[in-house]
Amino acid sequence: MRSLPPAMMFIHGGGFRGGSKLSAAPAGYTRYFAERGFVGFSIDYRVLGDYGTLPDTINAALDANTELSHDDREQAKAIYPAVRDAKAALRWIVANADQYGIDTDHITIAG
Repeated sequence: MRSLPPAMMFIHGGGFRGGSKLSAAPAGYTRYFAERGFVGFSIDYRVLGDYGTLPDTINAALDANTELSHDDREQAKAIYPAVRDAKAALRWIVANADQYGIDTDHITIAG
């Protein structure tokens, strides 16, 4: 019986301020892992200025933090939806595992 390959989900860099799954680094990493038997996925996530509605508690806590600059508070606000997007991408990979023939017991995340 042939075992299914593992999956690798790559999250691009950019400090929650920018970046894209289409940049050279994600493509290079997913190709590197694919050559070693992984099924690679490169994901995007919402970044600064594109994060929509946040829970009131997060907004209030960050807005009240006067030790952070305005830009740093906005960057911190971008983390919450970015994490939600990454979790949604991981759920999508698991939900579509049969289509891509991957072993859901062996998924790694890099970025």
